[in-house]
Amino acid sequence: MEHRQYYTFEDRDLRRASWIWGIFAYGLPLSLLPLFLFSGKNKFIHYHAKQGLVQFAFFLLFFLLLFIPKIGEILFLLGMLFQFSLSVIGIVLYWQKEIVEFPVIGFLARHLNLDR
Repeated sequence: MEHRQYYTFEDRDLRRASWIWGIFAYGLPLSLLPLFLFSGKNKFIHYHAKQGLVQFAFFLLFFLLLFIPKIGEILFLLGMLFQFSLSVIGIVLYWQKEIVEFPVIGFLARHLNLDR
């Protein structure tokens, strides 16, 4: 099963996962840094960075909502609250060395093929 293999990480990858890369992984545009630095080197960091990249794509979509008068501003604010919540949850899960796939974001991240 591809799904199970995707979530198996070596112990050395978990030990070498510094806390700063978790902040970068869910720091929206900063997710690009660990995404490309750890591609093929540390699957755990790369996994979280891919979720951060998809979250950043949703951030850009929420930003485009600002061009819709009134309702767009409300949707943007709700989206930013949601994005902030996901970032905090992602950083905490990374710090605890947890592997949790966020509902839509994790599914899309799993199907991103960014490995070298």
